[in-house]
Amino acid sequence: MADIFAEVDEAMRHERIEKIWKDHGKTILIGLAMIVLGTALGSAWRHWNESVNAQQTDALYTLLDAQDFPANIKDAKLDMRGGLRGIALLTAAGTFMDDKKSEDALALYERAANDNGIPDDLRHLAVLSLVRLKANTTNAEDLLKSVWSDSNSPWRYHAHLDAAVFYADKNDFAQAREHLAEIAKAKSLPESLQGKARALDHVYALRQQHTETSKEES
Repeated sequence: MADIFAEVDEAMRHERIEKIWKDHGKTILIGLAMIVLGTALGSAWRHWNESVNAQQTDALYTLLDAQDFPANIKDAKLDMRGGLRGIALLTAAGTFMDDKKSEDALALYERAANDNGIPDDLRHLAVLSLVRLKANTTNAEDLLKSVWSDSNSPWRYHAHLDAAVFYADKNDFAQAREHLAEIAKAKSLPESLQGKARALDHVYALRQQHTETSKEES
């Protein structure tokens, strides 16, 4: 008797499968084809991506090892991915600085700072270098703000420090100390950075007091 029920149950299962296949067979085949195609495309993309990375990295090494480096970077189009382009520009700019060719370095820092294709961490470093090298640049405040306002930037608090110096040079010590306060209340920052902030805050507090006293007396 049990065998009969088993045979009936098996027949019913076959019937249900045949019905599902009849009603949705085309959809199932399309779905399977898309899975296979997606896997193939993903594999092809990874292979292509790795190949491009390898080729462009080799091209970067060739540029950095060239006899005319860093001069060869100045006019190069650098048709490579943003990260590699940023490394090329910053490395060349740093070498120009070591060679005391600040104008050439400035041009490359400015180029990197304005290149939105470069990853933010590298671009923000270029921004800080640009502002430090050319403190009187007309858009220094906007450039620094683009860094300190980005909560994900590893250079955020360095930008606050540079902004403090920027405002202090304009005798706006209250604004300068606000930026230093951002550093003071932050956690897990290097002691060297917080130490600089504390030292500057002490100096700016005295200068702020002196400025306010002079205004009252006049």
